[in-house]
Amino acid sequence: MKKYLLPAVLVCVMWLSIGASAEPVLQLYIPGAAYDALSETWAISGASTFDIWAVAYLGNPTTGGVYDVKLAVAYQHGSGTTLSIAPATTGGYGGFTDPDTPVAPTLLQTVTNGAAPKTGDGANLPSHGIYGAGTDWSEYALGDFTSKSSPCADFINAMPSPGSTNCQINAYTVTITGGSSPWIHFDLYDHYVSRQGAYRYVNAPFSHDGESDGGQVPEPATVLLLGSGLLGLAMRLRRAMNT
Repeated sequence: MKKYLLPAVLVCVMWLSIGASAEPVLQLYIPGAAYDALSETWAISGASTFDIWAVAYLGNPTTGGVYDVKLAVAYQHGSGTTLSIAPATTGGYGGFTDPDTPVAPTLLQTVTNGAAPKTGDGANLPSHGIYGAGTDWSEYALGDFTSKSSPCADFINAMPSPGSTNCQINAYTVTITGGSSPWIHFDLYDHYVSRQGAYRYVNAPFSHDGESDGGQVPEPATVLLLGSGLLGLAMRLRRAMNT
């Protein structure tokens, strides 16, 4: 019995390593962001305008493409957050190219009642602590991803190197134009068709999504007030030391 144990373990390890290295069907990436290992997301800070990439892997098992792709943008309830999402290009950042500029996303709905986004089969998108009471979100239609025009990679932990051309990357510029949400979270989802003709509903894994702090930077008056306070404190300390 023991002589079969080691080969079986090796097979399991090989299977797990292959599975771990496989790229997700859908991913999100924010150029210039840092990967937050605690929240497992690409996070960007202090920017009211930034780019986000929606990435679809079009090798097995997606066959023809990923269809009816949607982007949910979540933010704090009642914050009055408003934003715009416009087509962009990767600009060759990190060696990643996208010959096809995407069409403008279509705003489908804005939800303020604490409900979660739904995939095409009517199932709730996994919450992962974002959706529910206290969260509003807007949903955008990005269309079908069927063009194998961009290099692929696994956007996790660190900026990867481009691999084989088997992906579609849609780049968008996000501009936050109002509101006071301390965070803005992005999710990507919908479906592909299996070789057997069945619809398979997918979303970008928690480890492959994106988040911004909403571009929250100190107001000029706040910075001035803080600077004045520190200057006053320094002067008082200096006087105390000279007495």
